[in-house]
Amino acid sequence: MLKILSYINNSLGLSKRLKIFRLKLYYLSKTGSRHQFDRKTIVFCCDGLVSHGGLVDRFKGIITTYEIAKQLGYDFKILFNEPFELDKYLKPNLLNWQFKKDQVKYVWSKTKILYLIDDFDVNPLEEIQKSNASVFYVYSNIDHLSLLYKDLKEIEVQKKWTENFRELFKYSTFLIDNLPKIEPKTYNVVHTRFTSIMGDFKDVKRPALSEEQKKALSAALLEETHIIAKKNNEDLYVLSDSIIFLNYIQAHTEYKILPGKPGHSDHKTKDGSLDGHTKTFTDFIFMANAKSVFLLQKQGMYNSAFSRYAAIIGGAEFKRIN
Repeated sequence: MLKILSYINNSLGLSKRLKIFRLKLYYLSKTGSRHQFDRKTIVFCCDGLVSHGGLVDRFKGIITTYEIAKQLGYDFKILFNEPFELDKYLKPNLLNWQFKKDQVKYVWSKTKILYLIDDFDVNPLEEIQKSNASVFYVYSNIDHLSLLYKDLKEIEVQKKWTENFRELFKYSTFLIDNLPKIEPKTYNVVHTRFTSIMGDFKDVKRPALSEEQKKALSAALLEETHIIAKKNNEDLYVLSDSIIFLNYIQAHTEYKILPGKPGHSDHKTKDGSLDGHTKTFTDFIFMANAKSVFLLQKQGMYNSAFSRYAAIIGGAEFKRIN
């Protein structure tokens, strides 16, 4: 079975149907006679069986699924062990959501697997409500809070998002020790998101720019950064997913950056190093604590939600500059 799972997981152009098949194969191997839960329970999963996306994509799924559990009165758990253990960075706050992979059980007619990755057409609340199952293993990367609260204004939905995040999480000692020791709201952040176009890592859907194009893009972004700096009196930090761009900033300006090399939450390093993931978390929390966050986005760059959601949980002002 392991060979079959490996083949399915590594196939190019893996369709949704094949991903669901892979999940079912895995859960069938965990068949048991009864669940360990006394109440209906939703388990949000980031277990490496399928791609989950970046850190904010995972947070979107977690926050939405937690909101559904609250509305239905179900218990809520998080299985998050790939490519790192979530509780290395975030600990349970108001409820114990911790759930380990060896606790997974599949009981016929009582277990439902919901694969909702990139599925904007489905209403996850309705999917769970209409099921007779008592335990749900959910794979999702979409923020459905606006769907769950259609009558609320955007600012009110964002408040719900922040409340859920704070109910679930508090920072671990490890994360706190790695955060820059700077007073909140005393600085601004300029954020850029390139994915693969600067050549930092490979992505077949987004080929790297030429060296000339990289220099031109970096120079254009730097001009925008200068304009922001002139209009604001606070210290300015530049954060990015590209170490190439951060090195450019260091070489040409006095603007500040944070230490570390950016990573991606869906990538596991060969040596098991957590440095890239730690950098992702510290960048996220650092932006959350800023006075203002400016997302610079020019043609070809990724339309990132990373800095926007950081601003939401921290109450920072957010501006997207195209």
